[in-house]
Amino acid sequence: MDHLDALPRLDNLPGTTHWQTFLEQSRDNLVVQIQSQDPHPVADALTREASDLETLRQRGFDFAEAIKAWPEICQAARTFEFR
Repeated sequence: MDHLDALPRLDNLPGTTHWQTFLEQSRDNLVVQIQSQDPHPVADALTREASDLETLRQRGFDFAEAIKAWPEICQAARTFEFR
């Protein structure tokens, strides 16, 4: 990811660590989903054991937290200069 490669130049900016964590987690989750053999992970999780339902709930919670943080992420991103 180009954004991850550019982060070392932005270490002195506020929020860089949070942005890096967000990008890394997004990348890792995307890779897991791409490699998943399950064509319908959400629907399948609803039909499995409670632990899978809890995983689905946690993913929803994590997504909601990202949505709440979106304005802060956008504000921090405005200060980034990529060259």
